[in-house]
Amino acid sequence: MNQSVADAVRAEPPAPGTSKSLTAQRWPSWLPHLRRSGLVACLFILPGFLQYLVFMFIPLMSTVALSFTNWTGFSFSDIHIGSLRNYSALGHDPVFVQALVHTLVFVVAGSAVETLLALGLALVLFGNLPLAKVFRTIFVMPAVLSPVVIGLIFLFVLDPTLGIINPLLRDLGLKSLAGVWLSDPHKALPILVLVQVWSTFGLYMLLFIARLGMIPEDQWDSAAVDGASRTQTFRWVIFPALRSMAAVVVLLTLIDCLKVFNTVFVMTQGGPNHATEVLSTWAYTNVFANNEVGYGDAVAVVLLGVALLFIFAWAFWMRREAARNR
Repeated sequence: MNQSVADAVRAEPPAPGTSKSLTAQRWPSWLPHLRRSGLVACLFILPGFLQYLVFMFIPLMSTVALSFTNWTGFSFSDIHIGSLRNYSALGHDPVFVQALVHTLVFVVAGSAVETLLALGLALVLFGNLPLAKVFRTIFVMPAVLSPVVIGLIFLFVLDPTLGIINPLLRDLGLKSLAGVWLSDPHKALPILVLVQVWSTFGLYMLLFIARLGMIPEDQWDSAAVDGASRTQTFRWVIFPALRSMAAVVVLLTLIDCLKVFNTVFVMTQGGPNHATEVLSTWAYTNVFANNEVGYGDAVAVVLLGVALLFIFAWAFWMRREAARNR
């Protein structure tokens, strides 16, 4: 009898006004209209937009605005508009010219060496080389370290008294090559460029290896059947496949070299005698050491302009190459 009562309860029709399913009753009636209007998407975008606005856009605009002033950074009442005085003074500042040249050296030499090294090692480690995975891991390890840590490591390694380079050279009978590495104006900048290359090339090597793995097997087989040499295989199979990735890697290395700061500041602070000064360190020195916020911001704005010039020029070249290859 209890079973028949339960069946009767389950078979009882719903009360008037309650014919909608539980799933339909769970959500408010206005929610589908809200989703169709795009407001839900805006709510998801809002946190990221606020973060960009507060920590990126507003500081950037403030830097541009302060670059036209002579503010010392102590009191807002001391802010006075100085027109283009800071920018006109840049051309008469020999340290700024040095910093600009050194930044361009970082961009050109660092990007070229980093890209070529990453590409060469990717081609070597892509095959069935013994311990290839071990070498990949070793080369990628510096990319996960902080630039400050990397700077401190090389600062110790290159120390003329406590470091390991000079004793190693003496033990190898190369005492004449030992010296004060970071205190030599002719050696300091190339060393910093090599440290920058060492710290990030492993990540770009992995990008090249990943792209090599996406080349279809039939292309490798066709090249082998046709008797193509390694040079011909690289020219007709590998290079066309890596062209887009190489463009991305070059763009990323340009950005890395343009914004270099931590490594230079930790290892040399722009010395000796501004021999390793770059635009970022010179802007920092003027703002926080010389109390010339307006002038330091003008240097930072020039750095921003140089970065945008390189990025837009490279993007324009990439777009033109893509249109030509269609």
